Amino acid sequence: MTVREITLVSAAILLTVCGIIFPLRTFQRPKRSRYFLFHLLFSSLILGEVAILQKYEVFSGNFFNIDRLESAWFKSLVCILSLDLLSYFWHRLNHSWSFLWRWHMFHHQTEVMDPLAAYRFHPTEVFFGYQIRTAVIWILGFGAKEISVFVLVYGLLNLFQHSNLCLPRSVEKSLSRIFVTPGVHHVHHLRDRRCQNSNYSTIFIFWDKLFKSYTAPGVIRENDIGLNWSGK
Repeated sequence: MTVREITLVSAAILLTVCGIIFPLRTFQRPKRSRYFLFHLLFSSLILGEVAILQKYEVFSGNFFNIDRLESAWFKSLVCILSLDLLSYFWHRLNHSWSFLWRWHMFHHQTEVMDPLAAYRFHPTEVFFGYQIRTAVIWILGFGAKEISVFVLVYGLLNLFQHSNLCLPRSVEKSLSRIFVTPGVHHVHHLRDRRCQNSNYSTIFIFWDKLFKSYTAPGVIRENDIGLNWSGK
């Protein structure tokens, strides 16, 4: 395993434990066997995603040669911003177009928020999403280093926002000004259809605020996470 893979798996384990000790919501947990197999299954999912994302390195550098930018940090930032914006619009499209919703709804069927929920996606949606992201990377010409940084940052924030970790109020308030926190993303998983059609961002919350799709966290109720079958 690479350092990146170890970091993602370690973060998943840490966020799971912290979400149990400091829960944002109380869920009716599945059988404990699910959690005995959790780490093995989750490790496989992460390693599978990293292996697929590595194919991007083959397609980079065709139209816009980002290597003309001198700063490696700036190139990584441009990559993160570009692909996070792409993820925002792709996620929003999955909610607005019924053809894509038929597969994305699988993600919203989960009734327990934890890092494993970050990887609950229908294979068809994953396939389409990777092809679109590959095309954008090919056009913009991001290199292996920028892609590697994006994969790590995106993976960590994806795990973080799907966790059940309750942050201290001051920390939540500060972080949620820039990043997507569990409190913000839980809104997207509420049974209320209006809430599900908001808060599409993964890394930076300002995409939702910029494109008028932001909904602030509200009152936490029991059994309010999941799919409202009568809503779509």
